[in-house]
Amino acid sequence: PLPVPPDWPAGLVLGLLLLMMFVAVAGGAYPVVRRLTRRLELLKQGVEAFGAGALHQRVASDGRDEVAAVAASFNRAAARIEALVKSNQSLLANASHELRSPLARLKMAVTMLDDAPPAMQAGLKREIDTNIAELDALVEGVLLSSRLDAGVVHDLAETVDLAGVAAE
Repeated sequence: PLPVPPDWPAGLVLGLLLLMMFVAVAGGAYPVVRRLTRRLELLKQGVEAFGAGALHQRVASDGRDEVAAVAASFNRAAARIEALVKSNQSLLANASHELRSPLARLKMAVTMLDDAPPAMQAGLKREIDTNIAELDALVEGVLLSSRLDAGVVHDLAETVDLAGVAAE
């Protein structure tokens, strides 16, 4: 039994016993809970930094609990998003570079068209048509690439006659 004066009421003794148990459990649980909440705070900070534009941001995913699983999932998603953004930036840079050449040729041909003799005008018109076709093909390539990156390939679907394929 507890070393308490004999004149204390039983309810008070029980209350003190419960209070001591609560303090012991809270004291033992605090380090575990604090470690978990610290990891959640770090995960939150990493997600916020990534959302603010730091695409290289990753979070620590050590451990075998649910927080580590969420952190690992975030890291995989962040890596994929970073790769997609870099791919998109590269595509835009390459597309703008590729579009400049036919645009410059087109601008020059249009400028020369009015002052050119009739014999040269037909050649300039053909060059204009060629440059427009090249621009159209480049734009179509950029659009196709962006659709493929987005997972939209509806325009590529075609009907296949399975009976004919099986017969062959």
